[in-house]
Amino acid sequence: MAEVPDCVEVRRVGASNAESEWALARGEVEPGEPVAFAAIQGSVFPDVIWNGFYPIVSERLWRLIASERFEGCQAYPCRFEGPLLPPGEYFVLGVTGRCREITFGEEDARKLRVRPDKKGRRLVYAELQVDLAEWDGADIFMGRGNRTAYRCVSERFRALLARYEISGARCDAVDACEMFVAVE
Repeated sequence: MAEVPDCVEVRRVGASNAESEWALARGEVEPGEPVAFAAIQGSVFPDVIWNGFYPIVSERLWRLIASERFEGCQAYPCRFEGPLLPPGEYFVLGVTGRCREITFGEEDARKLRVRPDKKGRRLVYAELQVDLAEWDGADIFMGRGNRTAYRCVSERFRALLARYEISGARCDAVDACEMFVAVE
């Protein structure tokens, strides 16, 4: 599950707006036709490609997900336009599994005294916090109402990614994830 050198970057062709992209990411809409993309940079198509809203997965990975009966996701067919085409089929992975909203401990960060940056923001590192109190038990899940690229997976799903050497995927322990956040 290492970095993929020269991994393709993709952009959505004909995307309407951010809200519709997040709805697709959360598995809340069914596109009527294959979701169109163009590879804009790179040359290697890994098993998992991120576009900022959702993962785009290879047919190989989708078959593994389906055969192992993992819960919490659905796949929508993709098509690629332009000169650079993938070696096989790809799917947008809509994540339907849910837990409480994922946060970065902003409440705890507000208690810290940090010097403001040039824009007057106080920036601190905050740890990713996943509250499993309302987790639906799915193998792949995200925070309810979240607009974040973070997806959580069960240990069983993480093991599958490692066992089959799925390229382009990265799994970090939740307590190892942190990000710079601005607090008021």
